[in-house]
Amino acid sequence: MTRASSFRERVAWSALSTYVMVFFLFFWTLPKSWADQPAGGDAMASLLALGAFVLIVGAQWLGATLEAPRREAKPDEREQLIALKADRIGGIVTTLGAISVTTAALIFSYTGLFLANLVLAVLLLGQIAKTVTQIVHFKAGA
Repeated sequence: MTRASSFRERVAWSALSTYVMVFFLFFWTLPKSWADQPAGGDAMASLLALGAFVLIVGAQWLGATLEAPRREAKPDEREQLIALKADRIGGIVTTLGAISVTTAALIFSYTGLFLANLVLAVLLLGQIAKTVTQIVHFKAGA
C-alpha cells in the first residue's frame, strides 16, 4: 500500500527532474576537452547555464511558496527536519566539491572557463544531493 506524496515531496521530485534534464543537456553539449578551450571560448553558454541554474532554483522556491495548499502553506515539524537534513547534506557536498575544485585548479592550472564549469557542476551536485536527500527522507517517512 503506497501513501500519497506530500506537496513538498512533489516539489522535490520536480526540482530533481528539472536539474537533471536541463543540466544533463548542458554538460553533454560542452566540448570534450574543456581545459583546451581558448579563453572566452564558450563563456556565454556557461554564463547562461549559471543564470538558468539561479532561475530554476528561484522558480522552484517561489512556486513552492506560492502554490502550497492552504493546509501545507507552512511546513510541519517533519518537513522542517527533512529540509534541515537535506540542507546539511547539500552543504557538505557543495563544500567538499568546492575544496576539490579549488585544489585541482591550483594543482593543474585550469583555465577560467573550465573552472567556472566545474564550480557550476559543484553547485548542481549540491542541489541534486539536497533534493535526493529530501526524497529519500520523505519516502522513508522520517
